This record gives sequence, C-alpha cells and structure tokens, in this order.
Amino acid sequence: MPDDYNDDATGPQNRVDHGQLKQFKQRYVRLEEEKKDSAEQQKELLAEMKGAGYNTAIFKKAVKLLEMDQDKRSNEEAELDTYMDALQ
Repeated sequence: MPDDYNDDATGPQNRVDHGQLKQFKQRYVRLEEEKKDSAEQQKELLAEMKGAGYNTAIFKKAVKLLEMDQDKRSNEEAELDTYMDALQ
C-alpha cells in the first residue's frame, strides 16, 4: 500500500500522507513523554521545596503572577480585591 493511500479519497485534496502522519505521531508521543517527565521533575522540585519549609501553593501562585502580563496582573489583582471586599 503506498504511503499516500486513502480508501475514502475523492481527489488529491483528500490524500493522506501516511509517512508524514507517522512522523507526526512519533513527535507527538515523544512530546507526551517529555511532558510526563517534566511533570515528574516539577513534582520532585515541589517536594524538595516543601521539605525545605516553603509553601508550594504560594510559590506556584507567585510564579503564575510574575509570568503574567503586567496589565493583566494588575486587572486580576484589582478584581480579586473587589471580590475580597464584597465577601467580607
């Protein structure tokens, strides 16, 4: 069966390049594995921080805020203050 075979092909626009799809699959699987490895490393880092006495929930919030665009961060903080005032 050729690499570009497709049972449902009604024209060249519907052809499937099996070789290309296999490459995409391999890249996707590799990225999924890297994501899993990265998540495990983050988990280990947070456990290390916790063991050193740090509050990891606060740390994660601080990192999230620091990586936000300054305007978005200011708006989110203002909205949070509004909610906090209303809920007290």
